[in-house]
Amino acid sequence: MAPYLLLPYARSLELRRYRPPTPGAVWAVTMVKNEADIIGHSIEHLLAEGVDHVLVADNLSDDGTLDVLRRLAQHAPLTILHDRLPTFYQGEKMTRLARLATAAGAEWIIPFDADELWTAPTGRLADFVRSCEHSVLHSNFWDYVPTEGDDAAETNPFLRIQHRRPRPEAMHKVAFRANRFAFIEDGNHSVRHPGGSSPDLLTVRHFPFRTTEQAVRKVTQGVTALQADDIPPQYGVHWRALAARTDEQIAEYYRRLNDDLVADPAPFRAVKTL
Repeated sequence: MAPYLLLPYARSLELRRYRPPTPGAVWAVTMVKNEADIIGHSIEHLLAEGVDHVLVADNLSDDGTLDVLRRLAQHAPLTILHDRLPTFYQGEKMTRLARLATAAGAEWIIPFDADELWTAPTGRLADFVRSCEHSVLHSNFWDYVPTEGDDAAETNPFLRIQHRRPRPEAMHKVAFRANRFAFIEDGNHSVRHPGGSSPDLLTVRHFPFRTTEQAVRKVTQGVTALQADDIPPQYGVHWRALAARTDEQIAEYYRRLNDDLVADPAPFRAVKTL
């Protein structure tokens, strides 16, 4: 596959109505499937961090995710696209969303996942990226893990889960200056971009596991997407390894993540009017 070409079905994602360009606009883009418990909170946080617009492609969710998005879109700068193809190819789909945002006037792109909380070292995220001289901003990446002491009455996972792993993960995420030739790699961990990169300036807090049931469902869902097409085995290694276990073994794997945790409440922001 040529490195900067998109598969035909990725190009089927179309933004029918463009917003008037905003100078210095920061757009966040994502694709989601069955993230009803967290996607609304992550979008509210991004908007509170100064992001001008959020572009979401929903991939056949059946857990109420689309209802959450539609409620937000009634009064928030949020555009929903419908990705009706189960195939995984995240890089192509995310690249398509980034290019749609670029065509609509975005000057910065933040490719995020529903279970991530993005922050800058100072001030609001959008203000910080606008002020940077780099074209690609890297982040450090922290996994947060639920514990028995979490407040079960708190429905927002970013507020409920207050412990993280003791060290950052080896991977990182990227935000980048809009460019029509940029290509986002699977997982949003890197981007092919003609501009220069920064060290880890941003912080991404990751909340992949919120409950045991959700963790098992996430693994099953991830592997199903990988198997929907001929995805090479080097992609989705983590999902494939977990899928080879029983549901109880998957649950036990996530329970063991509780070893040596560090208390560190995430700095969640929200737009008060949402």
